[in-house]
Amino acid sequence: MDRLKLVDLDGSFAFSKIVHLTNRNPSKMEAYPNPADRFITIEVPDNDFGFAKVEVINKAGVKVLDNEKMPLTGNKVFVNISGIPAGLYQVVITTPGSVQSHPILKVP
Repeated sequence: MDRLKLVDLDGSFAFSKIVHLTNRNPSKMEAYPNPADRFITIEVPDNDFGFAKVEVINKAGVKVLDNEKMPLTGNKVFVNISGIPAGLYQVVITTPGSVQSHPILKVP
């Protein structure tokens, strides 16, 4: 169960109603190999859409890759990361009805 604390500009606060949250889509994406140097494979279970949006975001929150419509081969997307510098990134994959993310480490 969760609720929010709402804070006003004058410092006063109130709590929202308590709501029960459930994960309706327990399947998780996988990104491998991790760490990676040139390519990563992203696996999205139970995806019948054929395409996915893939974003790679650095630790400063800047998108370093933004692919609007990447084709799925089965339930997998293959992403070339050879053009980005070494570092820690967040891979975000969006399909109709789902947004999932996974950390990856890009090595030289």
